[in-house]
Amino acid sequence: RKSELRLAHKTEFDLERAEWALPEEHSKMDTALVIPLSRQAVEMLRRQFARHPDATVAFPMQGALHTPMAASTLNRALSRIPLKIEHFTVHDLRRTAATNLAELEYDEAWIEKALNHNKKGVAGIYNRAKYATQRRDMLQAWADWLDGVKVARNEAQGAQQS
Repeated sequence: RKSELRLAHKTEFDLERAEWALPEEHSKMDTALVIPLSRQAVEMLRRQFARHPDATVAFPMQGALHTPMAASTLNRALSRIPLKIEHFTVHDLRRTAATNLAELEYDEAWIEKALNHNKKGVAGIYNRAKYATQRRDMLQAWADWLDGVKVARNEAQGAQQS
């Protein structure tokens, strides 16, 4: 979630273990969650932390290293990308990921846990599984799939320019 990422502190990330320990106070669902990070996410975070070594938050506001970026920052950045989709927001990326992971035949329970959704009813009361290994593998596969999309787009653009 945008708010969870925006409020993240650098201390929540263990880049050696490739994990983000989302605390319950930053979680929309009021539940702590350990989020496995793909190799790509770890590399991006390493670059981000090197760019702002004195910041306490992971994504600081420009010129204020201890203040999280504004709530509108990510949507503003996304709006500058030329897309053929009207009114596309950061939250839509969650739907896109969930839909594509389902199309790639990943288990719905793993996807829901990755989205930090709580099951309703009896299933939510009795099933407390974290699916840590499955989510780690799934999120790495998702990051690799996104890299493949980027490579294909770059190759298509290169072919158009030739």
